[in-house]
Amino acid sequence: MKGYANCSDDMLVQAYMEGKDSAFDELLARNQQQLFDFILALTRDKDKADDLFQETFIRAIVKMKDGQYFNQGKFLYWLMRIARNLLIDDVRKQKKEQAVNISDDELLTVIDCGHPYKSREDMLVAEELSGHMRQLMDLLPDEQREVVLMRYYQGLQFKDIAEITNVSINTSLGRMRYAIRNMRRMAKRINLI
Repeated sequence: MKGYANCSDDMLVQAYMEGKDSAFDELLARNQQQLFDFILALTRDKDKADDLFQETFIRAIVKMKDGQYFNQGKFLYWLMRIARNLLIDDVRKQKKEQAVNISDDELLTVIDCGHPYKSREDMLVAEELSGHMRQLMDLLPDEQREVVLMRYYQGLQFKDIAEITNVSINTSLGRMRYAIRNMRRMAKRINLI
């Protein structure tokens, strides 16, 4: 990785495509933690996340070697898009839904992890609400749940979410709006709000 620390991701991709394997090591070092966290948030299964993480990098290597990487934005977002597509393919094959649960008002209050609790009771209430949020999020359609995960758990901006999911910003915003509306409706139905 010596000599590549000051290179951009695109420069590293180019170097790797020219046969300099150590450039890929730097790309991996720069992006592995964020990518793994993203995959783990989507799958909620460490073993599945490990497998998907490896498959994502294998797919990325093949695509780069085949000249299928074009400087289309951030390299990390390209990796996230590959991971997302692999997960979608896996879900379709297994006909399983991987989900994360979140409710509406809870979503906007409990996700703020930096919020100090006034007492142990406040902390316990917040933990209970967080559990309810995860249950409600399990019931969301995949596209809506994915946007909520990226926005609140990954901290991504809507333009970045749009790039990763390969949709317009308005579509990303709409999915978030519908997710919040659906979570609010479900929370009312089970008397959470």
